[in-house]
Amino acid sequence: MAESSESVTRAPSWRIARLWAAALKAAGPLLAYGMLSAVIARVGDVAAILWRFLLGRWLTPEDFGAIDPFIVVMGFMLGPIGILTQTSIKSVGRMLAVGEKAKCAGMMRDLSKVILVWTIVVTLIILALRSFVMTRLHLDSNWYVALLLGLTVVHLWQPFFAAVMQGAHQFVGYSVINAAGPFVMTGCAILLVGVFGWGLPGALAARLIAPLFIGLWMLRRVAWIWQGPRESYADEMRLAMKMWIPVAIQMLAMTLLGFDRLFVRNFMLSDSGGFAAVLTLGQIPMWLIAPITTVLFPMASAEVAGGRSVSRLFRDAVLASAAITLACAILFRFAAVPLMRFWNPVFAPYADLVWLCALAFGLQGLIVAVLNVEMARHAYGGIYWMAAVAAVFCYALYRARGWMDLPTLMTWMVGVRVAILAGLWSSFRSCLWRQGRTRLLPNRHRVRGTCRSHSAQITSRLRRDFHESGCAWRFWIATTRISWPRT
Repeated sequence: MAESSESVTRAPSWRIARLWAAALKAAGPLLAYGMLSAVIARVGDVAAILWRFLLGRWLTPEDFGAIDPFIVVMGFMLGPIGILTQTSIKSVGRMLAVGEKAKCAGMMRDLSKVILVWTIVVTLIILALRSFVMTRLHLDSNWYVALLLGLTVVHLWQPFFAAVMQGAHQFVGYSVINAAGPFVMTGCAILLVGVFGWGLPGALAARLIAPLFIGLWMLRRVAWIWQGPRESYADEMRLAMKMWIPVAIQMLAMTLLGFDRLFVRNFMLSDSGGFAAVLTLGQIPMWLIAPITTVLFPMASAEVAGGRSVSRLFRDAVLASAAITLACAILFRFAAVPLMRFWNPVFAPYADLVWLCALAFGLQGLIVAVLNVEMARHAYGGIYWMAAVAAVFCYALYRARGWMDLPTLMTWMVGVRVAILAGLWSSFRSCLWRQGRTRLLPNRHRVRGTCRSHSAQITSRLRRDFHESGCAWRFWIATTRISWPRT
């Protein structure tokens, strides 16, 4: 009886394991893990949107418009450490995959020392530039300086622990804790802003508590990597150093793409609240694409290290990102006006800009997906192009500060991302067309020649393929024998 009851309790988990294995086989690892991460992370995004929704109701438009520029300023302070976190993803994954735990422990301890030193440097920089920064943000309290310092210090460490979790392929745990963070942030905002009435300082304090909670939990999950004996990792460091410059340029370019927030806060203060409301809804496509890009880089790196093609991963990421972008842009083209009126009538005049913002950030998510595959293939030309376009964008915005308005700014935001994608066209050709073409032409000629001499056999084979696949598009592929390279 004990054995039978134990088998009954294990049956559901056994079925779940079989379903998960079938999903991995049918959709591929990228879409399977991406969809699982998407389901978990979207729960957290609901809480993050609720956080911004509540703040949009409780804060004045000018205070609500100060949150995003405040976070952008913090991002400029994180640049050098972001290089280490991005490169450590690949290093951790590679060393743990081949059983080099001691080398990984040595690298993690040394990187922690570097982050500690930079934490001290950043503290001195913020204290020295506090007057200049607060003037540009139109904030005048010393509380904001303390909050900026606290947010910067926490975000120096939390992304590092997150990168280690991704490198160790703890995708599910990473998604779960990231989904829990916004709930903590929303709960703190309700207490500090809604109950105590602390306004903008309370909102930023809630923004500080959530990543602190996430960072401590992530450290607990990956602390074992720091433990144990250490070995020299000079060979791994040489590989990582090759990526430092491309990663630095990519992070600089992504930071420059957020210059529009500082621009609006500094030169268009009266529209900063409406612009923040537009960003709240417009960034949803990028949030939906984020789970795919989270698992894309380590998986693509593993494929490249194994000498396999990344075309399937690339194709799935591009098609999924493009579909999400198009769907969100069409949705907000018609639904933005009632949403804005329900949220806060003050934001209703800005509703017509939401679909453009959604298109811009959806394209940005697509850019990130393409660049992740490019970096896994050690192809960095697209990164330099993106940095150049982003720099020109910032310069053009500054020159147009005297006459710029929000509709024009939104159009520019879409245009600059289209320009970046146009420069990344070589990535599409190399990952999709060239790799697929090597198999496309020989197979097509082979089938044509066979059809002339063995038409009956070909017809029988095509019918069998149709019945086995069960869908018309596979029948069309079987007819022409054009297929994407499988990894």
